[in-house]
Amino acid sequence: MAYLELQNIAIEFSDFKIEDINIQLDKGKFLVLLGHSGSGKTSLIQAICGIVPIAQGKVLLNGVCINDLPIHKRKIGMVFQDFALFPHLNVFENIAFGLRIKKAKNIDKKVQDLLELIELPNYSKRRVYELSGGEKQRIALARTIAAEPDIILFDEPMSALDESLRDRLRATIKNVVKQMNITTIYVTHDQKEAFYLADYIGIMHAGRLIRYDTGDNIWQQPQNQLTADFLGVHNQFDATVKAKNHESNMFFYKLDVKGIELSIHSTQKLELNQRVKICFRAESVFLSFKNEGVNSFESTILDYKIFGSTISFTLQVQNLNILGKTFRIINLENYSNQTLYCTIPEHAISIIY
Repeated sequence: MAYLELQNIAIEFSDFKIEDINIQLDKGKFLVLLGHSGSGKTSLIQAICGIVPIAQGKVLLNGVCINDLPIHKRKIGMVFQDFALFPHLNVFENIAFGLRIKKAKNIDKKVQDLLELIELPNYSKRRVYELSGGEKQRIALARTIAAEPDIILFDEPMSALDESLRDRLRATIKNVVKQMNITTIYVTHDQKEAFYLADYIGIMHAGRLIRYDTGDNIWQQPQNQLTADFLGVHNQFDATVKAKNHESNMFFYKLDVKGIELSIHSTQKLELNQRVKICFRAESVFLSFKNEGVNSFESTILDYKIFGSTISFTLQVQNLNILGKTFRIINLENYSNQTLYCTIPEHAISIIY
């Protein structure tokens, strides 16, 4: 039995609906809800904690339905975008606030232990206005953990922070909740953040959960075009199955893509002459000066763009334009008039629908 389970959840607004949300999450696991603004991510976690009413379905916590429990009895903590610290209290009293309401024992020790955990051991007397954005977010995390929640929900907690600070804070959040073994749901539209933090990722689009799996599985197998589009998998092509073999639970296919023969591996069963759609990431395209064998084709560089440490380039391969991406360790200008070979590994090509 999953520790947290969402069964056929539907949430209705005047002009928007969330429906058919089914999620199972074990104790201590980290789920990231990923999607564009307006996809329903924040509304879903607000329904879990009781802020937004549920029109249909059940939220089960350790097997018990909590739909009708008031917010203060759900033992669910929430960390907001704006930190929501009490400006008139110092750091110690912000963290201790919930402990005092519960009339907990050993408050001094518990607060100090939490300050150690978030690596701010000497900040107990600081005022809120003396804290940086990242420090405020860590204090908000400590205050939430102090209440000993069964689940923590994060609503885009780092959207207002600069990138270098976000990198450091991501590591702190991941380490703290894993060390405390707290089941966590984290809302973001940042893919880098999602794949770093998550045990599982749920991709939302227009009020529906279009993909739910481990981060590795979603990265390697988008499964559907909406997910591939959201993840920025630009190489998407129609193909026809021309040959197939089967070994154990794996199928081996040869596909025709506008006259180019691609070999792929897949667990999906396809039929000869079946029309399918495939995709592969720009990062999967390798350049070389020789034919590397399977899925290796003569290509010409049409253009390229430099983005800091990476280079994005467009290749012409017969009738196809293929997008590639690599680290900025070569100067493509030196090869713009040369014939190169691009290779697409069999395992990098996915079938989508």
